[in-house]
Amino acid sequence: MQSTVSGTAPARTWRFPRIQLEDQIVLAAIAWVLTVVATFAIVLVVDRFFDVSISAWEIAVSVAHWYVGIICGWLMYVHVPLFVANGKTRRDATIETGITIGVVAVWVSFLMSVGYLIEELVYEWRDWPGSIDIDHLFSSRTDFGLILLENLLAFLVWAAVGSFVGISLYRSQNAGWLSLLPGALVLGLTGSFDRTDGGFFGIVTRFIPIADIASPVNATLISLVGAALAGGAAWLVARDMSLRNK
Repeated sequence: MQSTVSGTAPARTWRFPRIQLEDQIVLAAIAWVLTVVATFAIVLVVDRFFDVSISAWEIAVSVAHWYVGIICGWLMYVHVPLFVANGKTRRDATIETGITIGVVAVWVSFLMSVGYLIEELVYEWRDWPGSIDIDHLFSSRTDFGLILLENLLAFLVWAAVGSFVGISLYRSQNAGWLSLLPGALVLGLTGSFDRTDGGFFGIVTRFIPIADIASPVNATLISLVGAALAGGAAWLVARDMSLRNK
């Protein structure tokens, strides 16, 4: 019987998901390049008929939120059960997939933040105003630090919520859809779903009359709590789920 030294940490049983992570990084990069080309090609076409007065990249970022949510949901739905079926524990499978999900959220946040800098160059070249209409943590496309912070917070929340919904749908094809309700609530409270009448915090400002609630500190705290709640819920669903019989 193998002896263990008292007080030492147990050996790590999960592995860094290099292959899975590389695939998702490349996929996100390809999607970003296509998004950049499509977004500014459309804007150039629109300019032939109308005055460009809004930020086209804001729309692209909103679409990217859904991309991250769906991709992360798919990773939990497919990869966690696949890893478990191939001998990994539910804990290890969730940790490895969670690493990929976290890195994807950070990577897409960076790419979409760079998009604002590209938009600044294009709009300056064409002499378009393209104002930022929706309230953000930032007020200029060149304020890269705050742009990155806002995107990072929003995409982390979308990734966590997508993970929760994805694993819930695997566990139950019927009841799993109910996860959309708390998921939408978390997205709304962090301001990354309902952005009307309150900018970054959406419905929060309708109930909490604090003028500076969209400050970077408050944004960070509320978003991290939302991501932690959704991520924790995903683990609670995954930890004792049964594998489906194919």
